[in-house]
Amino acid sequence: MVEIIAHRGARSLAPENTLAAARLAHKIGAHGWETDVSLTREGGLVLFHDPVLTRCTNAPEVLGYDPDHPEKTFWPGLPAQTIDRLDSHTLADLEILDAGSYFEKNNPFSTVEAIDPKDLAAFKGESIPTLFEGLMLTRKLNWKVNLELKDHGNDPQLYYTASHTLAELARAGMDI
Repeated sequence: MVEIIAHRGARSLAPENTLAAARLAHKIGAHGWETDVSLTREGGLVLFHDPVLTRCTNAPEVLGYDPDHPEKTFWPGLPAQTIDRLDSHTLADLEILDAGSYFEKNNPFSTVEAIDPKDLAAFKGESIPTLFEGLMLTRKLNWKVNLELKDHGNDPQLYYTASHTLAELARAGMDI
């Protein structure tokens, strides 16, 4: 049997790797979704693909830096060149970012014109979800998930991301 797996959710119709993208992929008939697991500064797990925040969020505006010249930026406790890296920030830092407004503004897949304006408005404020939030939504939808563990060279110890992902799967009551 062929299964349709939505890559980063319905990423051409909603902000990628968000709960909105997952819900939309489910609504339009995908059998499951693929999403990416990345580490935050304190070792938390979030659903995010890139090592940097610029492509999918409004981080430069919210955190106050120029992604083309991060060396000119001061962020307490961080070397300037790392300010755009997801793993330089805590979950609390990431929770204030908006992936939804970015999606409409930057139109990453040239599909925004075809999306209902009410749907686009609903994406505003869509945040970077934690792995646990993504797993709980997947479970609620009685759906499938394919987790891609991102290695941005920041695991504090061997197998950290893998072992913590397994722990989150167990906490969410998900079968492996």
